[in-house]
Amino acid sequence: MRKGWKFESRRKFMATITGGLGFWGTARLLLAGTDLTKQESGAVLTTLDVKEPRLQQVGGFILVKKTSAGDLLVVRSGESQYSAFSIVCPHLQCNIKVKSSTLIQCPCHQSGYTIDGNYISGPAKRGLNKFAVSVEGNVIKVVRP
Repeated sequence: MRKGWKFESRRKFMATITGGLGFWGTARLLLAGTDLTKQESGAVLTTLDVKEPRLQQVGGFILVKKTSAGDLLVVRSGESQYSAFSIVCPHLQCNIKVKSSTLIQCPCHQSGYTIDGNYISGPAKRGLNKFAVSVEGNVIKVVRP
């Protein structure tokens, strides 16, 4: 080995490098996790007008892009009820698609969901990540739960 190196063998050198990379990878994950916990519960992610033409019928929907929680789908799921959830399928993180006024489906592996984000079928095994929705006057508010 070259003078100045503190390693007795290539094996020790590789173990040290691998350990260091593992440390920084773990630190990065932990720091990313703290960013997620800084997102306050109850924070308004988006607001919409109840008179929005795309929300006039049950099954109508709007894709809201680039909120602090990612892209969301807001659906009129009843006569006076609205649902909001992530567009990311919990199975393998593909983006879901609205197939009809009663069905939302993941195009990657065909996991199916109701228009309020509940699991129907497929490999996902659970519903979509939901967000709280309230209606105040003519304003629909989607908030972080």
